[in-house]
Amino acid sequence: MQIIGTFLFAMGLVHMILAQSIPPSRRAQFKPFWYWFTEVELILAYYAFVLIAFFLSTWGAGITAHWLGQKSFIEPVFVFCVLALCSSRYLVIPARNLLLRIAKNLPVPRPQAVYFSTLFLGSLLGSLITEPAAMTLSALILRNLFPKPSSILALTTLACLFVCVSVGGALTPFAAPPILMVKEAFGLDFERVFFQFGIPALTSVGLIALIATLTLSKSLKSAFNLPNTRSEDDDSRIVTREFLGLLALLGVALWGMHSYTVLGVMIAILALSGKIYKATYARTLFDFKTPALVSAFLASLVVFGSEQSWWVAPLLTRFEPIGLFTLATGLTSMIDNAAITLLASQVPGFDYTQQNAVVSGALVGGGLTLIANAPNILGFTLLMGWFPQGLSAWKLFVTAMIPTAITYAAFLLQGF
Repeated sequence: MQIIGTFLFAMGLVHMILAQSIPPSRRAQFKPFWYWFTEVELILAYYAFVLIAFFLSTWGAGITAHWLGQKSFIEPVFVFCVLALCSSRYLVIPARNLLLRIAKNLPVPRPQAVYFSTLFLGSLLGSLITEPAAMTLSALILRNLFPKPSSILALTTLACLFVCVSVGGALTPFAAPPILMVKEAFGLDFERVFFQFGIPALTSVGLIALIATLTLSKSLKSAFNLPNTRSEDDDSRIVTREFLGLLALLGVALWGMHSYTVLGVMIAILALSGKIYKATYARTLFDFKTPALVSAFLASLVVFGSEQSWWVAPLLTRFEPIGLFTLATGLTSMIDNAAITLLASQVPGFDYTQQNAVVSGALVGGGLTLIANAPNILGFTLLMGWFPQGLSAWKLFVTAMIPTAITYAAFLLQGF
């Protein structure tokens, strides 16, 4: 059965790679039926439905329901709530204004200062508000301030953002999915996470942001556009809006791994929004289409993840720490990094250094592909307008190799 799951998973990945290369202008000409089969976030879900249908026909409804019940879909629910909140006016405007204030005090031109602040501080913010929230805020800020970047600027920024966010949540034990999934199994407390993973993450994110800013300096200047937000800032309800947004995001971050609680927080903030604002205005505060698509993609990864244990687990037991670190980095480009650490936690006999090595590899390889890290797909969805000719998976992989090499060296020097 696991071989069937691996075959369908591989088919889904190939389908995704082909769909990414189709320009949006061409996709818009497709009939609705074919259009939805090129929607990147939904492709893996179609193959997950095929796998479930196969199990239904083979096992029956009872066993299939039990099989699905053993899987945890908390992360897709969590990401749905975080993305809906962070894409609203509650947080995007104050976060953008905060970064602009910080950038204003840096001794460099405004475009470079904003770009560096977003890549560096925006990514590290993931350690406090979780990686999906950091990816959403950073992508929205970059999209608003650099609406029409050159192809080189767009691809390089996307690759750097993926890598920075993947390791930027490694300063705390509750923000990065590959750490969060094995927090209890590996005994990852705050001290161990910060000194083992946080220090090299801080160093590598700073270096990547600095090198990207210096390299792309001319392109940043020509693409920078600061929109007029005076009407938003003059809104008398802005204090209430910011307070509600921060309160809701704090609640989601604190109780993110308890699905019923996080849904309760989301429902409460929606109800409160309806009381404070007119119904038509409140509905425009939140975008639910993108969160739903991204959550469907993550739920599909959950369905397929455990079906890869038959070949991933034996590989992880064959290597010493450095080899295991390199292997985990490479495997993460093909499988979600949280799935890598989760599978590793089920391998008996993993010692302290092996645990550090596999978690480090999962963090480092999280920016190589769209499926390598859960927030990547939502970052691409938000920045899809930057790629009118479609996104080449191969070009993304090659471009991301440079920032990945920086993080690889930083974590390798840290040791295990």
